[in-house]
Parts: sequence; C-alpha cells; structure tokens
Amino acid sequence: MVDKVETKYRHVFLDLDDTLWDTTTNMQESFEELYLQFGYHAYYPTFEDYFQVYVTRNMELWEAYARKEIDKITLNKERFSYPLIAAGVDPDEAVAMGETFSEAFFALTGSKKKLKPHARELLDYLAPKYNLHILSNGFPGIQQAKMKSAGILDYFDQIILSEDIGTPKPNKEIFDFALSATQCRVEESIMVGDNPVADIQGADACGFDTIYYDWTHSNEMVTKPTYHIHDLLEIKKIL
Repeated sequence: MVDKVETKYRHVFLDLDDTLWDTTTNMQESFEELYLQFGYHAYYPTFEDYFQVYVTRNMELWEAYARKEIDKITLNKERFSYPLIAAGVDPDEAVAMGETFSEAFFALTGSKKKLKPHARELLDYLAPKYNLHILSNGFPGIQQAKMKSAGILDYFDQIILSEDIGTPKPNKEIFDFALSATQCRVEESIMVGDNPVADIQGADACGFDTIYYDWTHSNEMVTKPTYHIHDLLEIKKIL
C-alpha cells in the first residue's frame, strides 16, 4: 500500500476496459454464450480451444491498431474471422460469418454489467472530489453502452475515445486532445490504467502523473509509473 499524500490533482483520467469495466470476464462470458449459439463446436472441440486462438490474435491486432498499422474496420474484421480461418473455413465465408458473429457480440457484451473489484466504491469516493474523465481506446457507442449497463456513465464529465479523434493510446495526440477537451493542465491531472504501454507509457510521455493498476500482479513496466497498485482501493491513499 502507498502512503497517503497531499494531492495536487483536479482531474482524474481513467481507462475503461479492465480498469473499471471487467472486460476480461464480460468478454469471455459473451464469447462462450455465442460459441454455443453459433455452433462453433463444429470448428473447435472446446470453447477454451476457440477462445485461446481468438485472444492471442486479438491482442496482436490491438497492438497493431495502437501503432496505427491497421484501422478499426480491419481490426474488427480480422479478429472475428481469424479463428474460423485458422480452423480451415474458407476465408470469404469466415469473413461473412465473423461479421454476423461480431454484431451479436457487440450487442451482447454491451449489456454486461461486471466491474472490476471496488470500481464503484472508488468512483463514489472520487466523484465529489475530482473531475473524472474516461480516456479509452474503445469505440463510440460500445463504450457508452458498457458504462450505461454497468451504471457508471454518469460519473464522468468527459468521455474521450480514440476513434473520435483518429488516434489511439499511447500516441501523444490523444493525451494532448484530452487536456484540450477538458481544459485542464497536465500538472493537475493523473492517468489511471491497467496497460503499461497504452496508459502508463503514453501518459507519462505527455507529462501526466500515472497510477498503474496492475491487477494481474505481472509487475510489467515499460515506464515507471508514479504509483503502482494492485487494488483500486489503494487509490484512496493517493487521491
């Protein structure tokens, strides 16, 4: 646990996926339901086999998206079609099947409500004291649906999404835009996130103080954060 410090901050920027909204659990639940609904057992003997192929490729594609090597359309097309292609489905058929699957997935996952442990308690603590903003690489409509379903949408003054400005974290442009959109100074701002590159390295490079929410206890750090926590409630000792 960190020691309580005198805060200089007025604005708290928070990542959404796997920082507040439990993306890992909500996504896996959605995929498992659709694996059964769409009969993907015809291609993979178990859900775990299918999901591992998806997760591995999905991570690669999101990293490419962050580097601006692919766009949103390519990201979504490839992550849903790849497991089918890998299982031997004709590529054109896999793309068509993936589009149908993705529509069902986004509708279903947006209705999921699970938050990371203590996320709501943290927001209740922060909201009266700070201006809260979401800074996410997610896509418009989908992120708002997640937040509304989980009952946290109204905590935030601004929701800043990479797709809205055409560049994802960790690129400098999105952090500069966030400061401009909220009309706040970087020295009065702090970024909270679970991704050591997109959230911590990106924010640090733009002058933000950072809180690395290392919920997996990986201790993976590309850039040393200002604060390193494993439980969201530790933020109450910082802010």
